[in-house]
Parts: sequence; C-alpha cells; structure tokens
Amino acid sequence: HDWTPAQWAFRWLYNQPEVTVVLSGMNSLEMVEENCRTASEMQAGSLTDEDFELLDKIKEAIRENEKVGCTGCRYCMPCPKGVDIPGTFACYNTMYTEGKNSGRFQYAQTVGLTKEPAFASQCIECGKCEQHCPQSIPIREKLKEADKALRPFPYKVGINAARWYMYRKGGLSGKKKSALIIIITVILAIASGIVFSLVKRNSRLDTDCQ
Repeated sequence: HDWTPAQWAFRWLYNQPEVTVVLSGMNSLEMVEENCRTASEMQAGSLTDEDFELLDKIKEAIRENEKVGCTGCRYCMPCPKGVDIPGTFACYNTMYTEGKNSGRFQYAQTVGLTKEPAFASQCIECGKCEQHCPQSIPIREKLKEADKALRPFPYKVGINAARWYMYRKGGLSGKKKSALIIIITVILAIASGIVFSLVKRNSRLDTDCQ
C-alpha cells in the first residue's frame, strides 16, 4: 500500500469495530482532505492479515530502537523544576536510532546549552509529570537513565564550561553559538571515546592479571 504513516494509523483505528469517532489534529487543508479520503474508504474489518503482519513488524522495529515510548504530547509539562521531559526523551531515543553522538549533540543543543538549563538531573522526583502521562511512562526512572546516558562525565564538564563561556556578560551571537556547540560536541565525542578505550583497556589488563 502507498499509505502515509497517518493513513496507516487512521486505517487501524477505523478497522476497530468499537471505534465510532476518530479525532485528529490537522494543520493544513491537505491533511483535512487526506483524513476525509481515508475515512470514506475505511470500515471495520477492512485491513487484511498481511496488513496486520506489516504493522506488527513496524511495532517491533520501533520497540527495538526506542528507549522510551514518549510521543511528545507534552502533557507532562511544565516541569516545576524546568526539566525538558519530552526533549530529553527525544534525545535519548535518538542515541539508539541515529547514534550516541547524535543524541548527545541534540541534547547539548536543545537542552544543555539553552539559556535556562533543562537537564534531567534537575528532577526532584515530585511525580507530577507521571500523573499526566497518557503512556504511563515511569518518567522519574527514565529521566535518570537518560541523564546518565546523555551526559557522561566528559560531556558534563564540557557543557558546563560551554555554558559559562556562552552566557557570560554579553553572550554569543547565534552563529557563534552554533559553531561552539559543534566544536564542543566533536571534542566531547573524542574525549568520551578516549575515556571508554582507557576503561576498556584497564579492564582487559585486570582480567589478564587475574
């Protein structure tokens, strides 16, 4: 089928006999037309066994490459301590879909180097976010995991140093800020690789000595 992801989602919903109304957010006339066309074509029981097999494969692929099932709905926001919960989870997932350095770069750019820091480590575990999460994500637990993965020690040092430099008196222009983020990310990626190699080497030496 030459269906868009949205069409697949709608068709799955319309295929459920207990579903009578589907609500959708639409941002353009094209989306309205597409949704109306999909609704006019579908009814309960229209999807085939092959369609369900494909959907199962897609779900499995998503689960394998996703650490947190956050949809970015932002019902958990605002955090009383300023944590960017959806942003953190998006970066955490990026680490496993596009590579660790990509996720960490995204985290530094969108969470770590903003004027008001929004680190996962700012969480005080009040639990307010979890009360509003429609996915029932254990947010407090996942924030700890994400912060540990996204900010290993070299990154913490580098980001803190960059924040001091960027937001000292006068600050930096947009272009200089972007350039600095790229430079810092490259340096931190190299530093993390060196640290990891040394740890791995020492671990191997300890094993050999035993």
